Amino acid sequence: MKRLSKFEVESLVNVVVSKLEKIESEKFEKECIEFVDEWNKELEELNNERKIWEDKFKEKKEKIRKEIGVKGWKGVEVNEWYCDNNFVRFNENNFVEWSVRNKIMDEIVINNLKGNDIDSLIDSLINKFKS
Repeated sequence: MKRLSKFEVESLVNVVVSKLEKIESEKFEKECIEFVDEWNKELEELNNERKIWEDKFKEKKEKIRKEIGVKGWKGVEVNEWYCDNNFVRFNENNFVEWSVRNKIMDEIVINNLKGNDIDSLIDSLINKFKS
């Protein structure tokens, strides 16, 4: 018998392992196919229920977003992901519109150029722009 190369040995091992895996696979399939089928049916039913609940959840979030828009509550947001123990939360950075921020910035710059007192300006701007 001739000496086998490393490639030939690996090829023979692969052939034997492949046949063993087929035998073991058939053995397990006979033994547990009923369980696998049953588990798949159960999981498929649960997955369908999950999809129904996800759709209901998405619809409710959209209704909340629309209601927030109708009421004009700019700082109230609905998050896509559950965070800070709330889906609906306040975002302090969205209460004041950019146009208002720009007006405030302009007044601060102008008053600073005029040499006016910034502390009293800040108080007057707060009174002027608060809702």
